[in-house]
Amino acid sequence: MISFNISLRSQYARNQLPEVGLPLANSPGALPPADTTVVHPRQWLWWDILLPLLVTRILFTIVGFYAVNSMTLSAAAPLSYTVPRHAWLTSWARWDAVWYLRIVRDGYFYTPGQQSSVAFFPLYPALMKLGGHVLGQNEVGWLLSGVLISNLLLLVAMVYLWKLVRLDFDEGTAARAVLYALIVPWTLFLSAVYPMSLILAIALAGFYYARKGNWGITAVIAALAPIARPDGVLLVGGLLFEYLRQRQFQWRQICWNVAPLLILPALTISGWLAYLHVRFGDALAFVHVQKYWPSYSVRTSLGDWDGLVGILAAGLGAALLIYGRKKIHSSYMVYALMQWLLIVSAPRLTSAPRFMLVLFPIYIVLALAGRNERFDRLWVPISMGAATVMYLRFSLCYFIG
Repeated sequence: MISFNISLRSQYARNQLPEVGLPLANSPGALPPADTTVVHPRQWLWWDILLPLLVTRILFTIVGFYAVNSMTLSAAAPLSYTVPRHAWLTSWARWDAVWYLRIVRDGYFYTPGQQSSVAFFPLYPALMKLGGHVLGQNEVGWLLSGVLISNLLLLVAMVYLWKLVRLDFDEGTAARAVLYALIVPWTLFLSAVYPMSLILAIALAGFYYARKGNWGITAVIAALAPIARPDGVLLVGGLLFEYLRQRQFQWRQICWNVAPLLILPALTISGWLAYLHVRFGDALAFVHVQKYWPSYSVRTSLGDWDGLVGILAAGLGAALLIYGRKKIHSSYMVYALMQWLLIVSAPRLTSAPRFMLVLFPIYIVLALAGRNERFDRLWVPISMGAATVMYLRFSLCYFIG
């Protein structure tokens, strides 16, 4: 815990701006964007992003290595990926991670009436496969590729989170948003062999370039979202709202440059559907297999510990979004609201805490609350402690989301 407090305190010490948020760019009497203040990139990249990322992930890896070698795995151990002499790596490959590793090794398969790998979208395993060409086309190479890709994408996501927050707020708020994202209780999924850091990086980069008005880059980034995760298409909705907001929702101000934002994502998802149709004869195979995974209604979840945690996480997320609705950008809130509604309407509330990792406005709201030093000193050790316990359980193959 000392490392995180030292990092954050050093950030406070370097801040020359007062700990107050600047008005949003679309608010009356808005000041120039906060990022007009020149900050040396080496300073914020190291102190605010790289250092906390390295410290937290090394700590988690040590905990996982100890757990796998010294403690008893749960009865769900078959839902883990085991590579002899590489326990520090295998602790990051549990549950859905096994599916992605199987896709990289064996390709997609579809068996009607059974759980099948077509339920998992192709961008993340494609990146893993690409990494395997460098690290080795074998069990260790693919596993290492997945871990490295997830953490590189997490680094990218944190850079864009920092830059996005700096468009509206001071450097201290940006630093806290990154730190809180790295220690949120379910943060392990951002580094494990899961696509959560991928969709988070896509969303943050997309909104950053949209705020900058670079709609060409925004469209290219948005095109990746629909083939990263099923909920990726919601990003397009949030970005379209931002486009319209910048034009005061005046239809006459809509230009041709919005077309790629609609066309490119449509092309990528159409390509995925076409592949499923040609290969398996069912363009919606990824939808049809969903019912063969366990589902939990709200009533069922109330009688199950994991389901109850999911309900509480969704409720806390809603409370934070309501609290921050007037504090952060409206397009972020539209995107977060769509994601939240999809999460709570999904048949597996037990996975709600993991799915909510992509709701990046929550990190900004927490960072604003962290202006209160008492809150910051309380939240950091509690959240980091919970994240460590979660990773311990995950490494032992217990289901946590």
